[in-house]
Amino acid sequence: LEIAGIAVPQGMQGRSLLDATMPARNAVFASRHKMDATHDAMTMMRTATHKYILNRMPERPWCQFNNYKEQQYPVVALLQLRALEGKLTPQQAQFVAASKPAEELYDLRSDPHELHNLSTDPAQADLLMAMRSATGQFSKRAGDQDPGDAWRAGGWPATYPTRTVDEWRRIVAGWNAHLLEGAARPKIHAGVPAGKVGTAGDR
Repeated sequence: LEIAGIAVPQGMQGRSLLDATMPARNAVFASRHKMDATHDAMTMMRTATHKYILNRMPERPWCQFNNYKEQQYPVVALLQLRALEGKLTPQQAQFVAASKPAEELYDLRSDPHELHNLSTDPAQADLLMAMRSATGQFSKRAGDQDPGDAWRAGGWPATYPTRTVDEWRRIVAGWNAHLLEGAARPKIHAGVPAGKVGTAGDR
């Protein structure tokens, strides 16, 4: 907006990209809560060297059911098939596990792909506490609250797998034919009961 000469609306957050005297930030924060009717609650802090993630709904997996993703992302079918076949690496299997850790801490210098969670490492206890505290302060400023019972119970069901091995194989074969041979996109019906796919307010 500043580059275009437009006044910044009151209440909009942001920093000037033009002011060289503005001090650099030592951390950035982000939150992720609702994706379509997929409910979750995650808050993240990232510095130049580390990333901390607070998972407020650890009882839900990283890879939750999402009807849009099942219709559009071939990798969802492949991951679920490989999981049922027992063909995922330990790191890959974490993504489709039934739950996730309450906290995550990664050293981005030695682990840029964030595969090794250091949140339970005693050697990282001081850093974990500091980043946890800073994330809590950010959440307080942003009005970010822990999810209530209604939020936890709402939205699409979280649990995979939603299909059998044979059904996932058929879907993967359909995606392969579509992507590699130009066949029609596979018809994929929601893998959860129709009444659970979502409500008008979720779309």
